[in-house]
Parts: sequence; C-alpha cells; structure tokens
Amino acid sequence: MSDNGKAKNYDLCITVKQAFKLWDYGAHDEELNRQLGENPPEGFNARNGYFDFAVILVYAQWVKLNPDDQPPDQSWWLPLREGCLLAKPWFTNPKSRDMSEYIQWWLFDNAREFPQPYVKRTLTTNSVTLGVDKDNWPKLMTKHLDNALNKSNGLNVCTQIQCHGGALAENANNGLTKYYAWRKDSTLGMTCDVFYNAGHEQDAINWQKETDAMIGAGSSFARSPRALLWGSFGEWDMEKDDPDFPGQKVWQKYYEDEKIYEEIKSIRKKYDPDGTFTPNPFCVPRAL
Repeated sequence: MSDNGKAKNYDLCITVKQAFKLWDYGAHDEELNRQLGENPPEGFNARNGYFDFAVILVYAQWVKLNPDDQPPDQSWWLPLREGCLLAKPWFTNPKSRDMSEYIQWWLFDNAREFPQPYVKRTLTTNSVTLGVDKDNWPKLMTKHLDNALNKSNGLNVCTQIQCHGGALAENANNGLTKYYAWRKDSTLGMTCDVFYNAGHEQDAINWQKETDAMIGAGSSFARSPRALLWGSFGEWDMEKDDPDFPGQKVWQKYYEDEKIYEEIKSIRKKYDPDGTFTPNPFCVPRAL
C-alpha cells in the first residue's frame, strides 16, 4: 500500500482471528441471523457459533466529513468482496447510514475477559512502500500468520491491521498532536496478540520475535519501533533499555521526539513533584 492520495473519508481494517465465534459479532443482527439460517457458510458450526478455521474480518466504510465531499468510489469495495463467505447486505449494496449506527459494527459484543495468557505487540508505521511491489510486507505478514495458524502448537492468534490517513489524516496537521506520538504521519497500525496454552509461553515469545524482526533499518514494516501507550508491551520502565529493541530506551518507542519527552518530564516535575500521580513505572518520570 502507499499513501497515494486516497481521501481521509475511507476507513479499512482487517482482523484475523484463529478462534472466531460469530455470536461475538452482530449477535443481535436479524439480517445476519437470517442469512445463517438460510445459507450457512462452509465451516460454520451453528451449534456453538464458531468457524472450523481462522477467519478474516474486513471492515470498510466511507464517511462524509464535510458537506462538499464527493460521493465515494463504489469500485473501491469490489475487490474486498471477492471470496467472502458471508457478506452483509449493506456490503453488497452499500447504503447511507448515520455514523452512530455504523460504529457499532466495528465492535465485538463479547466481554473483554481472556481465558488464556498472551504476548502482545501493537506497532505503527509511516511507511508508504509496504506493497508487494516494494517491501512486500503483506506477503511476509501472511507467512508470519501462517506460521502460527497452520500448526497445532498451542497458539491462538488475533491480529488487527488498521489503515490510517498518513499525511492526509484528520489530525495530522491540526496542531493538537504535540504530545501524542505517531499521529502526524502513520499509514498503518497493527496489533498482534498471540494467546497460548499451558507450556507454550516460549512458543508465543518466539513468534513475537518474528514480529519484531519486521521492525528496524531495512525491514519490511517500519524502520524503527513506533508503539502506542494503550497497546504497551514488554518492559514498563520508560528509562530502562528496551529488551525487545536493543540500542534504545523504552520511551523511544512511545515518544517520537526527545525534546517533547524532556518537556513532559519538566511538566511532571512541576505538577507532580512528590510522585502522587505516578502509579507505576509506565509513566514519563519527573525531571531531576
């Protein structure tokens, strides 16, 4: 993919779930339940709501942000439909709906309680050369997922890949991103969570080392680690060396600018001199 001028009205997100229970998505959707009753997709177990294989979920939408926005390019959706086991009717015949209605379809209905431990990665990139004709990241990422999905190795993978607006993003140049890292130019974000059964923790760690190998100079995804605070992983102490990415401190994958990082430290020193609002090491420390 590339930051080729596609309007910021378009949203695209892809989720890969190894164990996908359809009732966790659209459980109260009457049209979806009707489709399942009349023509259930191959591999769907109606008794427990699970598929017999890993599932790829595609979320795509166009949002009118300004009154003079031109209608969406309808052909943009066509390649996304190819090979779908189950397509909602508004996917094959898109209709205009309120954003308040659309947003609920991006959510899972299930409780956020995980029966298995997991090893997490959430990273972003500003690359515009991810495509198969350049850095070939989609093909490498597919192979990376297959390494976990196609083996009975005690792993359960859940990966979500979200396209961002890059330089065209709504908040790229609005002056409000000073203290929020990676918002000015991010083109793609990915969360790779690998859950594991008892005795398979090292297998999960090893799989995430393959994820980390996509980061760094000359790599396929990002030239340097760009993590998000809400998707933190690994060492918590901002001032320590980062064991996942040798040669840098932990804070460097969460904050893109050392000047800004030092400025936040000074603010912490001024307003929290005694550490009253410092619950754990995963905070920007007070300046000395």
